[in-house]
Amino acid sequence: MIPLAFGSIAWLYRTEKEMMQKEKIQRQKNSVSVFVDLKNQKQSFFTTFKNSIL
Repeated sequence: MIPLAFGSIAWLYRTEKEMMQKEKIQRQKNSVSVFVDLKNQKQSFFTTFKNSIL
């Protein structure tokens, strides 16, 4: 059970790290992408939750 949990956590960590690295490289190559990312930023869970209550 422990190896499965450790493997899952390691896989998630590696995937997130690779995604962040690809995003960083994209921002360095294309400076306009920073503004596009800011404009299209996903709402956080708490913002979505607050909007659904109101």
